[in-house]
Amino acid sequence: MESTGKPKRTTTHHESRRSRLSRLVLAVLLGCSFWLWRTVKTNPVEIYETTVNVTVTGLEAEKNVEAGTEPSSVRVILRGRRSELAPLRSGQGLMRATVPLNGTTSRSGVSGVTVTVPFSDIVVDSVAPSEVTYAVRELDTKKVPVRVRVIPSRSPGTPEPQASPDKVDVKGDKSAVERIVAVVAVVREEDLLSRGWADSLVRPVDAYDLYADGPYDPKVEIKPASVRVQIQLENVSPTVEVTPELTGLPANGYTVEGYSVSPTRVQVSGTREALATMAGHIPTEPIDLSGRMGSFDAKVSLRPPDGVTPIGRNTVTVTVRIAKQ
Repeated sequence: MESTGKPKRTTTHHESRRSRLSRLVLAVLLGCSFWLWRTVKTNPVEIYETTVNVTVTGLEAEKNVEAGTEPSSVRVILRGRRSELAPLRSGQGLMRATVPLNGTTSRSGVSGVTVTVPFSDIVVDSVAPSEVTYAVRELDTKKVPVRVRVIPSRSPGTPEPQASPDKVDVKGDKSAVERIVAVVAVVREEDLLSRGWADSLVRPVDAYDLYADGPYDPKVEIKPASVRVQIQLENVSPTVEVTPELTGLPANGYTVEGYSVSPTRVQVSGTREALATMAGHIPTEPIDLSGRMGSFDAKVSLRPPDGVTPIGRNTVTVTVRIAKQ
């Protein structure tokens, strides 16, 4: 009787252990299934498409060189979990598209684009275009003077304009930089005379285009890109009134009814002392009325005092009106 009862208790014990193990395995499987379901639902696999600028690598040890590609960017399609793509979408994740030139002696050619992503689980589905054209160019830098051009032209008596700074740095392709002998700043005389200064962007002057009239526009960088052109306004006065000097008398029976001047005012430059003596007026050369019996026009020169120069013009037209008494 005792031997018959012992096996039954052993069988029940083993069955109980198997039952608990089965339930544990089932619980683990259910937990994994739930985790997988929740992961797929809350962090699904998504597609992300973006544009990445292409960088040429392998030239870090070389000085005064610059590399570029055509096109300068590629379109990349990525596939990965939402959480892994999130940093890339927000711009915080580091993704690079590179053209490695390590060990390459050719300074131009066609190369495949390598795209690297921050997480290994992200798959690069496509890169378009998969190849780009690259070119490596030698750079050079030098200082060149600033030339000033006044438009329409600098009038006699206008102070010499000065550029600040009077030299700029030119950097770019060595062959282009070698040809640049200066830069030119173009300003209007009207602006200089009204306020004493004018800002202007500068453009390169090629060795074969010394007057900067052509369309020459090399791919160079100019620093600073603009300059300030100034004149010394303390030697420039406001406009002064033109006063004609009439001499002699008309014929008997005739009288001078009046006169008009065109233009009535002109601008002059000179020392402060000389300008002070003018009292706001500038005379003309004498106009002789002797024997005149009718109205007439006379083109006469201005007669400024010593130390004063008219700006823009040196002659005026005077109309004298003469009538019978």
